[in-house]
Amino acid sequence: MIGPIDSNDISDSRLVAYIDGELSAEDRGVVARALEQNPQLRERLEFLNAGSRPFTAAFDLLLEAAPEDRLRKMYAGLLGGDVARVPTLDNVVTLRPAPRRVWSPVWQMAAAAVVGLVVFGGGIIAGVLLGQQERESEVAVQQGWTDAVAQYVSLFSEQTLAGMAADPASWQRISTALGMTLSSDKFAAIPSLQFRGTQLLQYEGRPLAQIAFQSETGKPVAICIIRTTRPAEAFSLTRRQGLNVVHWIANGYGYIVIGDVPQDMLTRISEAARAQLS
Repeated sequence: MIGPIDSNDISDSRLVAYIDGELSAEDRGVVARALEQNPQLRERLEFLNAGSRPFTAAFDLLLEAAPEDRLRKMYAGLLGGDVARVPTLDNVVTLRPAPRRVWSPVWQMAAAAVVGLVVFGGGIIAGVLLGQQERESEVAVQQGWTDAVAQYVSLFSEQTLAGMAADPASWQRISTALGMTLSSDKFAAIPSLQFRGTQLLQYEGRPLAQIAFQSETGKPVAICIIRTTRPAEAFSLTRRQGLNVVHWIANGYGYIVIGDVPQDMLTRISEAARAQLS
């Protein structure tokens, strides 16, 4: 009989290949058995296979702000003044997945007005609406990635770190993905940490670099980096998933330092990391 499979034997890249259907039948069977036996591995699979989509909230904000009377007149104008053809609830279309929600005539008129102005008026309103959506989406992404990182790192153990490969080539991979130069030298001077390995993850279609360390207490500590269009933000200390978290934004990148270590230790680590990275 085949014994229990250690979750540390299943790498993230192997889980991604399992999700994408790129494993052989034999390897897929190994991963499937491991998932049946190991709840932590199932949580890792769920994290890699999932991603929040903040667009619904962004569209809801736009809908609440839509000027109904003006949009109705604009839409009627595009129809040659035929007010009778302005849409009602009888002919709206559901465009979003579950939970199902029927779009109101106001939003359908807004969408039609945007299309008309893109064609006939240079897309002024389209730019405003899409620009607001993009800003709201960016805020949601930046808020969400902290929770996603915390959820993932909370699954780490000392055994997880021991199974990581400190591959020198991995520095080039994460540097290329992020568009910044990273190397072991940048982190050599950070106190209380021993480098264990790097991982290139993805959040909302964006590369997310994670650099894993073992602290002097033996607990895992991770430094995570993602690109962002948000303006610079100062140090902020919080807690997620039972872990201490320091995050900040500088020069187009968001940074997180996270671990189950005392706040003063994590703050010292974060200050040293910021001096090297931003």
